[in-house]
Amino acid sequence: MLEVERLESRYGRIPALAGVSLHVAAGELVALVGAATTLAQIGEDERLALLHPVVESIASPSIRNLATVGGNLFVKQPYGDFAVCLLALEADLQVAGPQGSRSVSVAHFFEGGIEPQELVAGVRFPLPHAEAAARRRRAPSHR
Repeated sequence: MLEVERLESRYGRIPALAGVSLHVAAGELVALVGAATTLAQIGEDERLALLHPVVESIASPSIRNLATVGGNLFVKQPYGDFAVCLLALEADLQVAGPQGSRSVSVAHFFEGGIEPQELVAGVRFPLPHAEAAARRRRAPSHR
């Protein structure tokens, strides 16, 4: 988790909170996406190919270039499209504040939020196995 003691940004974005990293935890491939990572960056990251159809369904390219993963969590529905994806992935938020860092499930976040002095530093979720993703894409449409 990211420890945040002092955060400064000239333009309102904190570069240390952007980016994607992958690691293995308990035998699972886990993604950690910084809260300042844009939806466009997710849409371009081949390691997150499973999320590309979701990202492409959200708004226009100009909006995706500005919209961040963290910001999308705080937008009321129907606009917080990516937040629904994070809920389905059973993601955890990496939250930082004066009392230190902690992990909060996205489901819990939607029920109670976070403390006023805290910020979402990132989102952590297990990446489904490629076989599971392939089966999901081939499933028939229920329209």
